[in-house]
Amino acid sequence: YRALAGGSFNKRVLLRDLRDKLSDVDRAALDNAILRMTHEDGASLVELDNRREITNADRSAAIQIGGEPRHILWISR
Repeated sequence: YRALAGGSFNKRVLLRDLRDKLSDVDRAALDNAILRMTHEDGASLVELDNRREITNADRSAAIQIGGEPRHILWISR
């Protein structure tokens, strides 16, 4: 996360970029880790607001929560 966020927290990281960076990690394992972080570590998953900004890569990388896609990981520390 921090490598993609310029070395800091409180910045958005697109899941498509995170998945590319961690391409050697099994998708289910990565999804489980991210979801666990949202419950334990002050991380949030949010949807891209601008529908025009969403690419096929964003759609593919999204994590579904309550039937809604989440495209961004945000960690505040």
